[in-house]
Amino acid sequence: MIPSFSVGGLQNPSSASSAYRGRASQGWMESATLHKHRISDNASAAVRKLQSFRQLNTDWDSYGAAKPSGKAITEAIHFVRSLDRVGKAVYFVAPGPDGEILVELRQAEQSVEVYFDEEGMGSYLIFDNGNLLHQPSAFQNVYQLLHACGWMP
Repeated sequence: MIPSFSVGGLQNPSSASSAYRGRASQGWMESATLHKHRISDNASAAVRKLQSFRQLNTDWDSYGAAKPSGKAITEAIHFVRSLDRVGKAVYFVAPGPDGEILVELRQAEQSVEVYFDEEGMGSYLIFDNGNLLHQPSAFQNVYQLLHACGWMP
């Protein structure tokens, strides 16, 4: 769960952080509520799988594969959580032989392979019925990617 915090009023300003003590008038906040964004089961499973890749060592595939990049794993986790916030499910995640991380998405006959390289930079390929539609391209955020796929207006 991703916590967020909202402040709605505390009767005793002396219980506020020392930076604000004495600066707020009595009753400036009445309640504090911790809100949690619960990620879907799909995203939770993908994040757990991605985190497990941190345990892999060099030659994890017995063919000389590089250890998965910590930056690639971290960016892939951020990506999965961003996808979840817009209601898109992850189909598959996997480490690659050069330390990269793959996150695959599917919708009908179309699939998108998103790769995060050892520096954490993302690029994607779009396939339709197994045929490459779009050459590798970098992207800045989930919305840009989903728009390029035609999955979001």
